[in-house]
Amino acid sequence: MLVLGNNGLINRTLLKMGLIQSPLPLMHNETGVAIGLVMVSLPFMVFPIYSVLKGIDHRLKEAAESLGAGEWQVFWNVTFPLSLPGVAAGIVLVFLFQLTAFIVPGLLGGGYYDMVANFIYDQALGVLNLPFAAAVAMVMLVVTLGLITGLNRLFQRNLKDINA
Repeated sequence: MLVLGNNGLINRTLLKMGLIQSPLPLMHNETGVAIGLVMVSLPFMVFPIYSVLKGIDHRLKEAAESLGAGEWQVFWNVTFPLSLPGVAAGIVLVFLFQLTAFIVPGLLGGGYYDMVANFIYDQALGVLNLPFAAAVAMVMLVVTLGLITGLNRLFQRNLKDINA
């Protein structure tokens, strides 16, 4: 809210730079919710990728360059395939984090843009429709387990291809 509000960091910066004449409406709409969710979940994607990239032996890059590979070829053929475990971990973490997002959509969306967690909460405590809330929660649990299993198999297959 301190970043996206009418007197927030983004609007004050854009106003001082002269890029806009009046504050942008970044709160209580889908744009604000999306920006907030990306800002909150960005570390959950960056840190796993960073930890994997930090562990890649620099000699592999040097070997590829000594064989005539350019920067992009080194990235796509060496660095990116070796970073896939971090990408996979980041995707899973961000997916699970976004699936359970409750506070960010509630605050930045003004209560108008709900995620699944907000819907289940409203059904359970707002409408007191506990059976429906439980059913939605169980369906989401099954869907989540299916997606995580599928992602796990996809990334394990890709990792086997890389290691071969």
